Amino acid sequence: MDENLEITRFSIEQMIECPQCHRPSPPIRVRCLYCGANLPITAENLQIRKKRKIESWEKAFNIVLSELSENYDQANLREISKFTDLKEEELEAIIIEQKSLPIVRVESKAEAEAIKDKIEFLGIKTLIIPDESLSMDRPPRRLRYVEFIEDIAIFNLFNSNESVEIESQSLKILVLGRILKSKVETIEERKKKTNKLKESFETNEDEILIDIYTSQDQIGYRIFSKGFDFSALGIEKEKLAHRNIPKLIDKFRKFAPHLKIIDDYPKIRHFLRDIWQVEEQKSSLGLKRKSFGGYELMSEISTSNLDQFTKYSRLQNLISQI
Repeated sequence: MDENLEITRFSIEQMIECPQCHRPSPPIRVRCLYCGANLPITAENLQIRKKRKIESWEKAFNIVLSELSENYDQANLREISKFTDLKEEELEAIIIEQKSLPIVRVESKAEAEAIKDKIEFLGIKTLIIPDESLSMDRPPRRLRYVEFIEDIAIFNLFNSNESVEIESQSLKILVLGRILKSKVETIEERKKKTNKLKESFETNEDEILIDIYTSQDQIGYRIFSKGFDFSALGIEKEKLAHRNIPKLIDKFRKFAPHLKIIDDYPKIRHFLRDIWQVEEQKSSLGLKRKSFGGYELMSEISTSNLDQFTKYSRLQNLISQI
């Protein structure tokens, strides 16, 4: 037997009875060990259960901090943090900044409701936002350029002749983001039982973008600083694209004074890293055999926070409707 294998034993009192087959299952399980039915979840067995890491592609439920209750006591912060994916100091920072951010992501609605009840008992009101509500299967529509004509904005779609007319009063939220992409290519020399890193090459890319939501649309429109025509700025347009983004935001602000502008993603994104992980892709670029035996393995690892920002952007839009 593996000496590193950890065996956890539970008492009869700790076991959970299945509501369907009535047989006991360990409290660390979400579903019945025998019939697969969902097991009842309480704050007590949540303390025992070791939370499984949920992959980004899995459908899950996000518990989002909403506001403090009248009975909130900072002395409860450590206890509250035990039910989240955040450290105590991170949770405290979010509360101080009054940010509506996800604090934990769980795999079942029952688990989400149990955590929500426990956290609210300790003084923090929360919202349960299913992954499905973020509509990650429907990317924002990318814009090529925007025209402002009196109280109408014409959104011209990228790589398309299609355009959409938006009344100024219909504009609701503008979310500013920053996308960081990296790519690491490596060549590893392998011969017999030895592996040796021969070469490593890293590239990084940084881009500013804007998401815009209207009252009639939940998917949103997206403007990347690269590939966008800033002609709407007129004589204020500059040669460097990233310098035009603040000016375009001011243009939208004057066009729709009621427009809510959210620009804190670059400051708060580190709070999201353990809940909405940065996307990472690993791929093999092939093998190259050497003339004197052995071979070289070429591989690539790329990362991007684009999906993370999209989730944050969609969350802000959803919260504005509540």
